[in-house]
Parts: sequence; structure tokens; C-alpha cells
Amino acid sequence: MQAGRALCVVGEVDELSPLSLPQGQHPVCSPSCCDGFAKAEPAVPEHPLVQASCVLDDGPCYCAVQGRAGQCPGGAVAAVWRRGLPPSGKATRFLCAR
Repeated sequence: MQAGRALCVVGEVDELSPLSLPQGQHPVCSPSCCDGFAKAEPAVPEHPLVQASCVLDDGPCYCAVQGRAGQCPGGAVAAVWRRGLPPSGKATRFLCAR
């Protein structure tokens, strides 16, 4: 963790090779967006708190923060914010350091 955030590489991979390394990397979302994921229960992009918190983020971007709504005790909430659907034939891969 660095400044309360996990150090991660997050990006899309081919769904037939889900353990491969992402070719490109998503940036970290804004602090407001990540705070929305941390406070929302459940911590999903469809939650109204997340929607309102991430409205200024273009996406795709990611958050990996300690949850504050009782989810993931001792762990992190990892989420991707994007506008629209994920790319067809792709899966999102998170690789984070402890």
C-alpha cells in the first residue's frame, strides 16, 4: 500500500488467456470515485453512491482501496469504473502488491 492505496497493474486481457499480463494499463480513478466504491455496499459500479462519485471520471479506471462499509474485512475493494460495456472478448485483470 502506498498512501492508503494498493499498488496495482490493471488492464484488459483476452478472456481465453485470463492469466496473461495486461497489454495496457488503466489509470487509478479519482479519489472521489474510489471513496464512493469504499463506502458503497455493495461496492459495484451500479450503486447510486458510486455513480454519483465517479461521474467526472471518464474511465476505464480502477480503485483498490480498503472498504469502509463492512465489506472485505482486512482486505481491499477492487473495482473498475467505465462508461458503457467492457470490451467484447476481454476480461479485466488485477495484479496488486501487498
